[in-house]
Amino acid sequence: MEFYLLLDNYIKEIGCTAKQLAEKSKLSASVISRYRSGDRVPSPDSDILKKLATGISQLSDQSYDIILGQMNSCLTSRTSFAKHAFYKIDRLVSELYIKQADIARAFNYDASFISRVLSGQRLPSNIDGFLRDIARYVAANCSSKERIEILAGTIYVTSSELQSESERFQAILNWLIYDDTPTINFLNTLDNFDYNDFLTSLHFTDEKMPSEPLQIPPSHIYIGKNQMKQGELDFMKIAALSRSSDSVLFYSDMSMNDMLDADFPRMYMTGLAILVKKGLHLNVIHNLNRPLNELLIGLETWIPLYMTGQLSPYYFDGYSDEFFNHLLYSAGSVSLYGSCIGGNREYGHYYLTKKKEEVAYLKKRAEKMLEMSSPLLQIYRSSDKDSFYKMLSTTISSSESYRSILSSPPIAIISNDLLKKIVHGYAKDKGLNKEKTEELQALIKKCMQIEKKLLLKPPKDKPIHVSIHKLSEEEFNKSPVYLPLGLGFVDINIPYTYETYCQHIHESDQYQKTHKNIIIEETDNLNFKNMQIRMGSIQGEHWVLISKSLSPNIHFMTKHPTLVEALSKIESASACFDT
Repeated sequence: MEFYLLLDNYIKEIGCTAKQLAEKSKLSASVISRYRSGDRVPSPDSDILKKLATGISQLSDQSYDIILGQMNSCLTSRTSFAKHAFYKIDRLVSELYIKQADIARAFNYDASFISRVLSGQRLPSNIDGFLRDIARYVAANCSSKERIEILAGTIYVTSSELQSESERFQAILNWLIYDDTPTINFLNTLDNFDYNDFLTSLHFTDEKMPSEPLQIPPSHIYIGKNQMKQGELDFMKIAALSRSSDSVLFYSDMSMNDMLDADFPRMYMTGLAILVKKGLHLNVIHNLNRPLNELLIGLETWIPLYMTGQLSPYYFDGYSDEFFNHLLYSAGSVSLYGSCIGGNREYGHYYLTKKKEEVAYLKKRAEKMLEMSSPLLQIYRSSDKDSFYKMLSTTISSSESYRSILSSPPIAIISNDLLKKIVHGYAKDKGLNKEKTEELQALIKKCMQIEKKLLLKPPKDKPIHVSIHKLSEEEFNKSPVYLPLGLGFVDINIPYTYETYCQHIHESDQYQKTHKNIIIEETDNLNFKNMQIRMGSIQGEHWVLISKSLSPNIHFMTKHPTLVEALSKIESASACFDT
């Protein structure tokens, strides 16, 4: 909500006049008037804001702290959103060589006002209107083929989506107002996730397999929320006790909101972990018909199981049923299926069966569902090395555009002398002998060759954009950076010193001077330590590859439109978020 709307709501609820509020707040009537009209806004936590909160509190008998908190929240979110958008405008203006004075002239703004807005010194009273003006101006002045290509690369769409002025306007506006917070949070969770820590916290290695048979008849019905919770847990226990090694399918488009009590999520994830420990492969068809924020939060809970390599995620393209929801779990010796009304399990039931003919029938249904679904993520671990390299080679060579967001400079762009210095420093710290040191250096050189072969060849003569957050010494000391060896499936932490890190940055800068197809750009705050993101498009279909270097070394490829759109926009927004 805009601040002027919040203030106006307070005044209407209290039933006071602006003059009365001014007197109680010890502010002038003109200040209140400017705030109500949206011409000005106070700064968060400012003395003026505190006076205003005091006046409203005295007139309404509402809590001062609550009023101040609401106002601060409104202003903080507004400021964060505005800075996010203005950072993008500044980039747009730079990429397209647009003069701020020309924008000011087109919409009767003062030229100094545009400059102050883009530098973060001033907020427009009508942010939405300002963004629309910028989008309208850029759309009208980007009609040439060359400028459309630059615009497409900047806002992460294809040129074919920008042919008309109205298409350009809408695409630019969508890009400016896009909120990337859920995506950044998801990626930070993935970056910081340590599989070994997860195993320890879950006691996964000590997790005991159920041994006593469950006293459940050949079939059983569960009615209502509490019984349905038990039904899901019973299914996993029976599957874990079974001698069957068949894969297990999980599908549900039911809401999880009524299942999120204190114990069930933990018990559910423990049940899944036990199935994984047994060695069963899990096929999970996710319900993606939900807001992006919920979608990413949901996927976060599955990250630990993705890391095992024993889970394959899928989704149904375009399926939606908000009135009648379904569940089907299928294993080699047991099946569970059921339905509910409008996501409410109080009006639902499950049917669990161990009868061979029913299990066989439901298994065929599960297999048919799997055939009809699409892979949400293709997951590659070291055991999938050959298929990963084949996929990556085909994808990169076929892409019309390609860019990378890296946690450190490309391993392919490092001199032999610098590599030797880093490896010998690591070997000395670890007490490695000469033979082990040489083996390690040969392994890293193999990673370099893989990256050069796969990633430094420009797709169809297009430039390759590489984005890196260059750390200050203070940032580096807080969170050191390691050689990016993920492409070689080398799960070893080999740290830079700040000196070798800066030297690698310098070598990368020198490299791009002699290789015009490589464009190395600096991002402000997108600071991953253990992850690389690569993205591109093939005949209008976009793809994103997320590579995690350590704990474990694993790669995720997705072409799902919602995920790809969210992931492809993070770089431009990252400067406005603290990590």
